[in-house]
Amino acid sequence: MRPMVFYDAHGEANACGPGCSDWIAAEGKIDRGTADRLQHLLVRLKGARPPIFFHSPGGLVIGSILLGEIIRARKLTVSVGHTVPLSCDRDPKSQNSCDAEIRAGHPINAKLDLLTAMCNSGCVYALAGGVVRLIPPWVTLGIHDVGFDPAAATIRHPSARVIETAKAVIDRRLRNYIRRMGIDEGLLTEALATPFTSMGRLTRDDAARFGLDRREFGETVWQFADKPQPTIRKLFFVRADNGEHRYVNALVSVSCVPRLRGSAIAVLARQRLASDTETVVGPSAVSIRVNERDIRLARVTSAKIYLWGGRLALTALATASDETAMSVPGEELGRQQSPAGDISLAMTGFSAAYAKFQKVCAEETAQTTGMPPLPSRLQSAPNAIAMPPLSSNPPAIGASRLAVDATLGAPTKTVGTTALYGYSASDGEHKIIAAYFDGSGHLQRLARYVLKDGKIFDEVSQTELSKGQELDPVRDLLADTNIGAGPPSKSQDSTGTSTISVPDRPRP
Repeated sequence: MRPMVFYDAHGEANACGPGCSDWIAAEGKIDRGTADRLQHLLVRLKGARPPIFFHSPGGLVIGSILLGEIIRARKLTVSVGHTVPLSCDRDPKSQNSCDAEIRAGHPINAKLDLLTAMCNSGCVYALAGGVVRLIPPWVTLGIHDVGFDPAAATIRHPSARVIETAKAVIDRRLRNYIRRMGIDEGLLTEALATPFTSMGRLTRDDAARFGLDRREFGETVWQFADKPQPTIRKLFFVRADNGEHRYVNALVSVSCVPRLRGSAIAVLARQRLASDTETVVGPSAVSIRVNERDIRLARVTSAKIYLWGGRLALTALATASDETAMSVPGEELGRQQSPAGDISLAMTGFSAAYAKFQKVCAEETAQTTGMPPLPSRLQSAPNAIAMPPLSSNPPAIGASRLAVDATLGAPTKTVGTTALYGYSASDGEHKIIAAYFDGSGHLQRLARYVLKDGKIFDEVSQTELSKGQELDPVRDLLADTNIGAGPPSKSQDSTGTSTISVPDRPRP
């Protein structure tokens, strides 16, 4: 990513939270000049103090400390979110680049994407400077030890002793800074214990333990997304009382599936808890309550994310408004005192998001005339949500399991830490997208398997799948004639992080 740039971002009503439509976008690497660039923008804002949303892989420690000190001096609220311009392109090489507008100090029309946002390494220290720190649901912060960056060094070939002395100086300055910001020094201890060449992850529990964000409940406003299918969703987290995890991330979404013609798929999802069983057992259904109406959702999976889903009419939520409320079962979120522990979710932003959802869904449904009917397994199972992965934005390496599922849809099958997504290409050939996750649920690589001459072949790595626990499940899914149509397609990830594209045909 390029050096961090700050600009005045403007979105729709509630784009950055209840009553918030303007924020400061902070995107890119932190360098020695980052703090000065923020100061320059704050002067332009003439006393206004909108919240800052970071999307950064980190950068220089000293630059991060200076940035955090300015944020504290100006008493700013900070959060994490990827700002996506709507009327221009952040790529400076693009003919429609935002750079000229940003240099001129003009507000940039934009939206916030929380699922692709990151705040790693030095960004965490800049975040610590906020008077109010709001870490959104599902966002994890990345930490590791301080390392030597030859590109930023003032000495071309420093000795090991010089590097060790410099690290000791940085350590003392960081500890002093962390104490002044009111953050537990355990954050720094844990970061320094993680090798510079790797990345540790701070969970919601960690963020509360170190004092970065001690809220017991947090939620986003309702937002509309048109990819991979028209969807409205709300992300939230809640403090649990089951003695395992203090906090649980969850979401509620309603997605349009044009071939259902008049129906949508509702989903309640949450992180998997240690007490959850490996097999699909437990309550056959749960209910979410909206505007005095119960929506029944059946249990679908018990992988890294627990899902309940079901079909409902597109008009089922037409009477809901921003003034109503949604209730979700607290017992299924780790709260044992249900119904007293049920969670009430605000409907802020719902009306605007639902209006867009209905419009786009109606347009896409109208285009399905003449399309083949749904596979029989979906017609006969109204609560099934394992739709084929239709996406123009392959997930980035390092993305969370939630972000991958949001892009590719619910997995057809999960084997250990590998998620399998089945679909049929435009020529009718059956294929499997395999997403390989590490133990913390972050994407390590993608594969796309096809059956050729009785062998399972990966079109991404150009290799044969000949071993591994997913071999038999992949073979079974490739033989499934009920896999839906529509492949993921190639694109460039807008975050600037490394991605693996999954084109429909291997590159020559």
